[in-house]
Amino acid sequence: MSQLRKRHRIVLRDPDAYYAKKQEVLRGLIEKEKRKKNKYQALLGISGGKDSAYALYLLKEKFGANVLCFTLATDFLAKGARQNVERITKAFGADHLWIKGPSKELFRHFLMKTGRACYACMISIVQPFHELAVKNKIKLIISGYSAMTDGMDPEGTSPWFVRNVVRESADAKVREEGMRLYRESYNYMIDVFSGRLTLLNMG
Repeated sequence: MSQLRKRHRIVLRDPDAYYAKKQEVLRGLIEKEKRKKNKYQALLGISGGKDSAYALYLLKEKFGANVLCFTLATDFLAKGARQNVERITKAFGADHLWIKGPSKELFRHFLMKTGRACYACMISIVQPFHELAVKNKIKLIISGYSAMTDGMDPEGTSPWFVRNVVRESADAKVREEGMRLYRESYNYMIDVFSGRLTLLNMG
């Protein structure tokens, strides 16, 4: 498990057409959610970076959606990013929640076992996506993630990958935290594949 793995990026022949099509898809999904008369039409994970900020702009300004935003609060989130999150959500009048991120012990375990501490965040963000969507009756989940600029790890947020890694920890708290994330990511995956939730990456 310690071998570093390559990250795969997507290269587009016509990025303008690709993003125009994505916006049309988003427009249709938002209009569909508006007809349901729920409080929120979309759930957005926002990091303080330009991709998720632009996604919020599209949702609020272009398509008039009411959006619930959340951010994982970790010790690795830069002060500038935190300030950006506050400014962006306030500027667009979006409801926002800070969600506790993974423990330092889980970060350390993933770093030691896989060479990438980032896996802890990648899997931890799935939990609030799923929990908040179910709690607030939100079907549409939006992310600013881009497979072109961010790359995509082969394991991604595979629940089985997470389960196998955390099982190797000698720390009971790490195993408990990791298995909780495994269960939530599994349920999230089932809900997306079954159509109960719709995921759209806008990056």
